[in-house]
Amino acid sequence: MTQNGEGRTGDVGKPVNLGKPVDGDGPSLTDRYPELSDIASKAPDDQLESYRAVLASLQRRLDDTRA
Repeated sequence: MTQNGEGRTGDVGKPVNLGKPVDGDGPSLTDRYPELSDIASKAPDDQLESYRAVLASLQRRLDDTRA
């Protein structure tokens, strides 16, 4: 459910396209973060840990661009 209470339909449980980058430049997400390539087959706790690792890496990259 979204913050305004509207539900989303049709996308729950479907895999996210982690292939090519949207802008076509640079490596795909699964090339940069191989732990995402098999995320659906991981246990929920392992999925969470993988997402946290990716988010931490993205935060470091963002911080580096702002420095």
